[in-house]
Amino acid sequence: MSDFVYHQSGSESLWEGFTRERAVEWTRVLRVHWPSWPGATAMWLLTTALQEGRPAGLADWAERAREAEDAGFTPELYDRLHRTLDAIPAIELPGHPDNEPDPRWPVHSIRAFDPVLWADWPWLVDFGWSDEEAVRLLLASRDLTA
Repeated sequence: MSDFVYHQSGSESLWEGFTRERAVEWTRVLRVHWPSWPGATAMWLLTTALQEGRPAGLADWAERAREAEDAGFTPELYDRLHRTLDAIPAIELPGHPDNEPDPRWPVHSIRAFDPVLWADWPWLVDFGWSDEEAVRLLLASRDLTA
């Protein structure tokens, strides 16, 4: 289970380098596409924090946002990537991340995020590829190099 920081001062330091607004945006997206399962109590506290305009006090959530931003993602693009992956049956693509869920979370199916694999996705989408085409291309290239 993740460590949840209960006080605002704790969550502010976790999100150093992000504006408060950007950290809240990431929290809203990561609440749907969890990088880790913090437990029911933490999710309840997270709801309250968001209602008060505060980001998650979860270290791995802030770290995931940082990794995604470094790979060129905005909260919106990260959400689009995951919604696209949700729409593609994992059985269709051997390299689909849902075929290899994060082993740290055996009870909850948590999709691993490989920032190196997905780093070209924002660029492809910006260049005009559909979200699904870009996912399929990157997963196919991963399968070729594996």
